[in-house]
Amino acid sequence: ALYSLARDENIEEIIAEELNAIEEIIKENKDYVKLLDTPALSVEERIKLCDEAFSSFNIILLNFIKILVEKKSVRELLSCKKEYFKEYDKDKNIERAVAITKIPLSEEQILEIKKKAENITGKTVYIKNEISDDVIGGVILRFSDSQYDGSVKGRLKEMENLLKSLTFQKGWGLCI
Repeated sequence: ALYSLARDENIEEIIAEELNAIEEIIKENKDYVKLLDTPALSVEERIKLCDEAFSSFNIILLNFIKILVEKKSVRELLSCKKEYFKEYDKDKNIERAVAITKIPLSEEQILEIKKKAENITGKTVYIKNEISDDVIGGVILRFSDSQYDGSVKGRLKEMENLLKSLTFQKGWGLCI
């Protein structure tokens, strides 16, 4: 619903930026969400707190948050943000991917992965680099619905599976 309203008003990018800003505010002030959802305060008091905190945001987003306040569902705002970005990405032909590596990727490496991913998907790709000790080397590229495993561990697993699937004839001198 929020994305449809934003699209109708041609403010999808503005709302997207503001949702990101609100996410940061919520992360820094986790108790504030609880306060906006508490039944200890009247709806009017909670709406007033909402107005004070978010008055600089677009009126459509502010009103959306007020609806969540009225329903004591502000805790669902980040889920709403996630859904907003699903619709936004679909509408704008965007794919978000996570490149999981042992060490941080350079900007050049991210750009190279981005170009390859855009060729594969036919979409504009945004890459987020995550670091994991589970990766020995290489890159695991995770999309919303698929994964490309170019890690050393993944390639070794592929080799293991290949060797297990091979059938050897007598006399080849190979035992598995």
